[in-house]
Amino acid sequence: MSPDGRPLLLVVEDDPSLREVTCRILRRRGFETLDAPGAAEALALLATHGAEVRLVLTDVLMPGMSGGELAASVRRNFPDLPIILMSGFHEDPHVRGLGDEGVPVLAKPFSGDELERAVRARLAPGSSRPDAPASGPDAGS
Repeated sequence: MSPDGRPLLLVVEDDPSLREVTCRILRRRGFETLDAPGAAEALALLATHGAEVRLVLTDVLMPGMSGGELAASVRRNFPDLPIILMSGFHEDPHVRGLGDEGVPVLAKPFSGDELERAVRARLAPGSSRPDAPASGPDAGS
C-alpha cells in the first residue's frame, strides 16, 4: 500500500508511452503505481518495495527477460503477489500457455474499464493464488 492507503501496483512495460498511459489510467482509478521499462528494473523495485506492492502488471514481450520469465521469478520470490500479463499477441500459443498457468492475460489494446476490472479481480481475496481462475478480458483463452 502507498502511504495514503491506495494499492501500490508495479507496471512493467518497455514502451514508454504505453507505460505512461497505463500508469495514468491506474492512478485516476484509485491506485498508486511504480513503473519499470523491463524485468531487471522491475525485480530491483520489488527488492526494495516488494512488501508494499500489491500486484505486478507486465508486458509479455520485452527485450531481455520476458514477462513470462518475470512472472516465474516473481512467483518464486513473492508467491502470493498477483500478476497480470499484458499482450498484443494474446492468441500466440506461448502467451495462451501463460494464461493456462493461472496468470491472466489482458489483451492489448484494452480500455481503462477493462484494465480496472482485471486489476480489481486479481486483488480480490483469494484470487492471487497461481491456481486461481484467470480473470479479466481474454484471460486464459
